[in-house]
Amino acid sequence: MPSSSSGDDPGSAGAPPPLAAATIALRDPHELLLACSAPGADPGIVDALLQQLVSFADDGAAAAAALAATDASGLTALAAAARAGWPQAVRRMLQLGANPAARLVSSGNTAAHLAALGGHLAVLRELLPGQHGGGGSSGGDASGDAGGCDALVNRCNNNGDTPLMFACSSPGSQAVACVALLLNRGADPHAPNRDGLTAAMVAAGHGRPLALAALVRCCQKGGGEDGSNGNGSGVDRLLGARDTHGNGPLAFASRSGHTECVQLLLETTTAVPHVFGRNAAGRTPLDEARKERNKQVIRLLEQHVAKEQCAAERRAIELLGEDMQGSAAKQRRMQQQGQQQGQQQGQQQGQQQGQQQGQQLGQQDSERVVEHVLGLGLDDLSASQLEALETIHRSALARISDARVRLAAARAEASAAERARLRDEIAAVAAAMGRGGGTSSGPGGPPGGDNV
Repeated sequence: MPSSSSGDDPGSAGAPPPLAAATIALRDPHELLLACSAPGADPGIVDALLQQLVSFADDGAAAAAALAATDASGLTALAAAARAGWPQAVRRMLQLGANPAARLVSSGNTAAHLAALGGHLAVLRELLPGQHGGGGSSGGDASGDAGGCDALVNRCNNNGDTPLMFACSSPGSQAVACVALLLNRGADPHAPNRDGLTAAMVAAGHGRPLALAALVRCCQKGGGEDGSNGNGSGVDRLLGARDTHGNGPLAFASRSGHTECVQLLLETTTAVPHVFGRNAAGRTPLDEARKERNKQVIRLLEQHVAKEQCAAERRAIELLGEDMQGSAAKQRRMQQQGQQQGQQQGQQQGQQQGQQQGQQLGQQDSERVVEHVLGLGLDDLSASQLEALETIHRSALARISDARVRLAAARAEASAAERARLRDEIAAVAAAMGRGGGTSSGPGGPPGGDNV
């Protein structure tokens, strides 16, 4: 990288004075870029350069050349200022016609990507003009109108990442405000990158519960590009998304051990079905937490899974019990009819007949429910009853899987204990033999030695 020194001040080895730097900018278009991207860059020098360019506004070629200059990676002065978090410099460059849609060659990131990653809220407001106001007329294909803002806010880099994904991964203090601003400007919370990752997965995987909550609220209100009307379908889509390996937001949070994100996802009612979902490797979020030995997340998921299994079984039994309730009503009617007949033909005989008929009917219905659980006679069930039956079987399979894990662990522990016991016994026998070997020449010892 060429030196930014002007040579007008030989005694100074640092950055040139603002006026000298501005004079150089008119001769070398790359000086503005160097002033923005150099380590320890001074925003005051950049502001002086931009003021000089504004004063020479009649010379549009000089400003255009300075703003279009790039380094080998495609970094422009606007992108460098956005990365550094300088909103005033960004506003001035946009006023001079800088292109906010310019992309870096290697990554494809735009100035909005860099600002979002750094959590620079004020810079994003300048790049994405809206109700907060922006910095004049933007260049390129992302002008100050709504269409241009939408095109820029959802622009992907080479990996398909959007500025919203970068903001969800940012550790900056204003990262959550950046997420809210991007969503307000029309960012799509459901957009996936090439690996199938969404903003919710990024937030869950990086442990950003506040960013994740902002995404959930946006979908609950009907925001984003999915056309949700606020009835929960947007949240279902947000939390039900899967990457190319079949992992959802809950799996990412469970694997990474981010308890707050797991708690938030479990408290969101639409996340309940995803607790039992399996990825391409056949693992549930609880399996992922166990694999990484995240004890707090394991305890949280185990409690939730047990509660949801019990609730699912109750719901399934209630649905399957529709037939049983009907049978009980029939049984009561048969008993009443038997009692009435008993009054006419003999009270005791009629009651016994009614009870027998009712018991037979109840027994038949009980056997029918058992057959349904075993997978027999399913053609007579309704769609809701079939779904309830599937819930029972799915819950049973989950419990069987957990029982197998516990059994394997118990067997491994027992095997280790048995091996330890055998080692102790062998060591004891060896020690006893060692003590007896030194007295072999005594009266009870073998022939030879001192007895010869």
